Amino acid sequence: MKKILSLLVKKNIIRFFDFHFSTIIAKENEEELMFLASCVSNFTWRGNICLPFIFLKKKMFLSKKILNV
Repeated sequence: MKKILSLLVKKNIIRFFDFHFSTIIAKENEEELMFLASCVSNFTWRGNICLPFIFLKKKMFLSKKILNV
């Protein structure tokens, strides 16, 4: 998950702060928690207090089009 989140940072989809926050909140083997922590951090920074359920689908947030893989 760290590799994917690092790629999202490079593509300016999430901030480095969101990535770092997720690594503090989640342990290495808690990939889902790490992903959600980065989303919550990013959405809070953007002024949202809720995380839309649509973003919980990895297919949308981590699509090949976004990641360019």
